[in-house]
Amino acid sequence: MKKTLAILLALTLCLAAAVSVSAEDAAEPLTAEELTAWTETLKARALDAEPLEMGEGEDPQTEKGFLFNYDFAALYADTAELTADSRINAAQISGDGESFLRDLAIDMTPWDVIARFPNDNPHLAGDREDALLYLRDTEGGGFAFGRVFRDGQRIAAIEYADLVPEGEGFRAASLTFYFSDSLLIQALAAGMAGEDVVSREEANELRATLNALEVMDEYAAVKSSRNGLELDAFCEADLFFSGLDFLNMKPEDLPGEPERDLFDNEDGTWLLTLDEEAWEAVFQCDKNGDSATIVSFMIKDDSIEGPRAVRLGDQFHEVLQRFRFEENETDGISEVLYGTENTVPRGTVLYVGDDGMTMRYVCEVSGGRQVELLLRYTQNELSEIIIHVI
Repeated sequence: MKKTLAILLALTLCLAAAVSVSAEDAAEPLTAEELTAWTETLKARALDAEPLEMGEGEDPQTEKGFLFNYDFAALYADTAELTADSRINAAQISGDGESFLRDLAIDMTPWDVIARFPNDNPHLAGDREDALLYLRDTEGGGFAFGRVFRDGQRIAAIEYADLVPEGEGFRAASLTFYFSDSLLIQALAAGMAGEDVVSREEANELRATLNALEVMDEYAAVKSSRNGLELDAFCEADLFFSGLDFLNMKPEDLPGEPERDLFDNEDGTWLLTLDEEAWEAVFQCDKNGDSATIVSFMIKDDSIEGPRAVRLGDQFHEVLQRFRFEENETDGISEVLYGTENTVPRGTVLYVGDDGMTMRYVCEVSGGRQVELLLRYTQNELSEIIIHVI
């Protein structure tokens, strides 16, 4: 019998286990000195190793410098031959393998990475595209920061940088992490050798942008964890999403110009359906379409976030890590994530079925009604989201 955690790890292509990091390391911003020291260790290692052969048509001379590929990193140097005197302009980590700076590793989640650095913004409050993690003044008028680039809950990159006064401008030493499906796929260090210099005007513009981002709170991240016991069960509070109040939803509250159809159930009740390009809603009503009460709401476009900000196109492991899940036994076909099959609240998943993989979360709401969040997947990707009253 497997446990939920084992299934999660398999579905996420054997995620790298999070390695412990000291509180002292996690509390310190990234510095240019730390980044330079780390890339010097990569250079020392490279000098004792043979570089990989260049791919066909690959040019060793790039904008970042001369490229030297190794199985542990790609290094960009200022010389055509890598020697002890070469300066490393940039370094790229993209292959699976051992951990690197601050015990980071490919396949970590964004939250694993964030935990290795300061975070003054635990909810990632900001706007839908950005969030500031920290901003620190440094010696000589420099500053260090961490920020997130995202599309809603989907984090595309996390950048940590240290702007060090140098000449008439600043040297911008940075370490940027890139993600796909909430998994780290690449880390790029740059600015160690003084090649990435920004003017004082550019630095001031950047600082102003960061200052503005620091006070933004129009959008925040949903809590995500590999430890399902840290997460809450699906509940009534989750039925407020994307500016919509599901339980009190009325036809006139919904955006767009949907097609309307009224159906007679021939039992004294009527159903009103509203069909828009991005959503579809069903209401119970009278024969005139009035006194409408919501029955179900289907999300048909990834521009709309559902409960816990789930979106069409999300991967199974991304959604699983937003709701409670316990280490329950499974037969490999279905599993109770929390609760039991016949109690409320509950979370269940059917791994094999005619409609593909299906997750169901059920909660009780005010008035004794029960609401289900139904999530269906096609090849591990969320393809259907329905919220409905049972």
